Amino acid sequence: MKLTKLNILIAFCIFGFVSNMLAQNRPFFNKNKDILIAQFDSKPDPDDIHAQAALGSMLAHSDLDGVNAFGVAGAYGRQGGQFIDSDQLFEMVFGTGNWTDADADRSGSIKRIANKVIPILNGGGKVWVQEAGQSNITRDWVIEVQKSVNNNVVKNNVIVVQHSEWNQNLADNTSNSPASNPVVLNFVRNNTTYFYIDDGNAPFGGFGDHGPWGTPEYRSRDQKWLNQALSSPNNKAKQLWTEAERVIAIRYPNGVPYDWSFMKNGGLDYSDCVENWWIFNIGNKADSVDKFWNRYVVNTTGSNPDPDQCVALEQNGVVAVEAEHFDSQSKTNDRKWYAQDGNTATPSPDPDPDHSSGASSGGYLEILPDTRVTHGDPLVNGVSFSNTPGQVAIINYKVKFTTPGKYFVWVRAHSTGSEDNGIHVGIDGNWPASGARMQWCAGKNQWTWESKQRTNANHCGEAEKIYINVPSAGVHTISFSMREDGFEIDKFVLSKSYTKPTGNGPDEVLVDCGDENKPPQVSITSPANGASFQIGQTIPLVANASDTDGTVSKVEFFINNNLTATEQAAPYDTSTTITNPGNYAITAKATDNNGAVTTSQSVNITIKDDSVPPTDAIDIPGSFEAENFEIKSGSVRIENTPGTTAGKNLGFIVNGDFVDYAVNVESSSEYTFDVYASSNGAGGKVDIVESGTVVGSIDIPVTGQWHSYKKYSTTVSLSSGEKVLRLSFNGGSGYLYNIDKVVATKIQSVEQTATLSPIHDAYLQGSTRYNVDMLRIEQNKRSGYLMFDLSSINGTITQADLKFTVYSDAGNGNVSVSKGNSNNWTETNLSNSNKPGKGVQLGSLNANFPVGSTKTIPLKTAQISGNKLSLIIDALSGNDFAFASKENGSVTQAQLVITYDTNRNASLDNVNDNITFYPNPVVDIINISGETAGKTIKMYNTIGVLVKEVVLQESQNTIDISDLSSGIYIVNILEAGKTNNILSAKKVLKR
Repeated sequence: MKLTKLNILIAFCIFGFVSNMLAQNRPFFNKNKDILIAQFDSKPDPDDIHAQAALGSMLAHSDLDGVNAFGVAGAYGRQGGQFIDSDQLFEMVFGTGNWTDADADRSGSIKRIANKVIPILNGGGKVWVQEAGQSNITRDWVIEVQKSVNNNVVKNNVIVVQHSEWNQNLADNTSNSPASNPVVLNFVRNNTTYFYIDDGNAPFGGFGDHGPWGTPEYRSRDQKWLNQALSSPNNKAKQLWTEAERVIAIRYPNGVPYDWSFMKNGGLDYSDCVENWWIFNIGNKADSVDKFWNRYVVNTTGSNPDPDQCVALEQNGVVAVEAEHFDSQSKTNDRKWYAQDGNTATPSPDPDPDHSSGASSGGYLEILPDTRVTHGDPLVNGVSFSNTPGQVAIINYKVKFTTPGKYFVWVRAHSTGSEDNGIHVGIDGNWPASGARMQWCAGKNQWTWESKQRTNANHCGEAEKIYINVPSAGVHTISFSMREDGFEIDKFVLSKSYTKPTGNGPDEVLVDCGDENKPPQVSITSPANGASFQIGQTIPLVANASDTDGTVSKVEFFINNNLTATEQAAPYDTSTTITNPGNYAITAKATDNNGAVTTSQSVNITIKDDSVPPTDAIDIPGSFEAENFEIKSGSVRIENTPGTTAGKNLGFIVNGDFVDYAVNVESSSEYTFDVYASSNGAGGKVDIVESGTVVGSIDIPVTGQWHSYKKYSTTVSLSSGEKVLRLSFNGGSGYLYNIDKVVATKIQSVEQTATLSPIHDAYLQGSTRYNVDMLRIEQNKRSGYLMFDLSSINGTITQADLKFTVYSDAGNGNVSVSKGNSNNWTETNLSNSNKPGKGVQLGSLNANFPVGSTKTIPLKTAQISGNKLSLIIDALSGNDFAFASKENGSVTQAQLVITYDTNRNASLDNVNDNITFYPNPVVDIINISGETAGKTIKMYNTIGVLVKEVVLQESQNTIDISDLSSGIYIVNILEAGKTNNILSAKKVLKR
């Protein structure tokens, strides 16, 4: 029994290790570019209905704010049973028109999905498919997309996520067993990036584990979850789950009858949502039903703003606020503001009659009780009267300012007695002198606008002295406090000019209520960006448009900002022609039923006139013969190449000569230029010149032959378009060299990931250095120092993450990672005199740090460069904690995970002519020939981890790799003494 447990433990550890390795390779959802296609079969089981409500609860949360999602109902395969319609629920989750019903209209749905997918792929984004059903409709719309998008783009950027073996089987079979020839499933697996994650019907490590992507169990037989959802303070979630239960009750009037279903007797099953959990990398924020419910279903923060929490908006220097639309009150023990609308009971005494009939919106506020009406009534300072702003009965308003500055305060008040006519005004908890003692004398017994300050010289107030200073744009709190009880306020206006309002004053404008009209979405699907057409050729104008909270009333197409066509109903599809050649920008403008307008990104096209013969430009990338120049200078001439039947080359080249070529560069990028040359003369240099600027140079050595051509290379950056490239010839006296041809190859960017361990790590406590098995971090007391060797990173860093494992001492708080401004320290000599100064902050993390947990802090990449990087770890708040150092033998040390793009030929065999490897594949020993002395060999595995580094000695011609496991490795050859200059990169297979 013990042996069995041990075997299970070993297998679990191996699985965890493999999972961690694979987790580094999984893609992640990019809100800025990607889309979620959420596909539900809803046949025959009702758990899809719960999953739809759960996804809607997630999409309403700030975690998924900005996620582009499109819903698909009826994504079923060959199973029998009844399809469950949930149209209203789809409307609530995805928005009006932002989903499709494949059960009702399969062919139309395929086209609608393709129209959503194609612009995302063309824009460099990824399409994430929540396969909460079978792959049949995925197969069909992928075929449709492949008609317009390159198959490799589809393969690499359509990410299909499936959690259920049942779903997989029913794609090709009518029962829950694998088909002998799963045509549909195999097509999707072969034509997309397919992830088969663990089943959401079981906990981590339970049945349905496919490995290596573990998932939580998203189901429960406990009735409490639905009861909580149906009475949730989260209005959006409450509406979603109420609708879901309504749909299920229609399908099963007597309740879900299946004993195997967790939904029987009021249970819960939204297991399909583990695919959303994985796609959006939710992690431990919702890795159980309890956490999911607290975060997305019964939460009162993070989503669904309360519609009553509106703020008044300042526009063009004026903002109006209805008095009864206040945010909060304070200091109300003795006096309080009461809303009056003619029907409200108020505390006594309140000698004033109701004045709501003349109020701007039928309501107003009054400070009650009102015990001091006339000058002869008792005055109780701090109770019925306060000459101190902010002392009694404060009422607060949220106002959103677009422009900061000085604002005069106007209040519409109703004064009935000699003592009910004064208040104070303040901002953001401050009570400036310019807001004290607002006074009314004129306009008694009626609603009157006033903005005057009572002074010793003038008890009825002086003009232009009541104002507030708004320090910045944004939301600020405007407050009023009592000066005299019984004061009545209907409305107030803040204005940059001292202009008295009339009548009811300007209208109140409310925003940020949570129910504002959301603008429509629109994108052009045809023509494609960069497309070319002939004069008079039909140009398709096709757009996708949708509106999450209404309908699209029209879509207008513009060419160079001129209205060309208008479509008032979907599909938004028309065409046009253009008779003049040139470049044109096409946009689509969608207007919704409330008048909101959105303009699409522009699509650029070119109109050509083939009646004009094109210039004979050389395509870059490509190869061309040296003699195909447009212009030459000096003594350069074309000569026959010996040993060929029709070969030509350039010869008789002397210093200062040049040749010009008309070229058409396909795209702005880096290119490798290979010049094939031979020299029995002086040798020299070839400069590649664009617009008068040398963009690359190649040294041509003396070879002793005029016609023994070899390749000499350099890398240049070229902008796209037609232009003239010049080869400028430089050298000593006499003839320099001959040139046969030029080959230009576009350099492809290759993404690599390297996991680096620190070369030094220690921490300082005061002036004492500690180099032990942990780094302790404590606010204002202990700081950690890490140094990493970045010399293996050759390219542009696109992502950097600092990872560490909490060890021995747990804590919490905000941790900051800063770049050190020097690297002249080691873990054995770190002191206050040589420690690096603190530079720019690269990242931070505010979290709990339990022992054994691994934390990741994303770092800013723009400031990371050089061969070495020092990091300083500080606690900005909270309790101290510790993490494992490189001296720790039991817990993983800190790691710096770097993702970078390196320009490398696609074959990874950018071979230096002087160095060759053989054999390849290799068993144990790599043989090397060429000039090797001093060069460094670095070998990386396929996830970017450095596994071997060798500095080659004089006459060394072998490398022993017998200690490496079988697999593919990337071998970088670095120039002697220059750890960032890669001479060659090779792919080697070890058997």
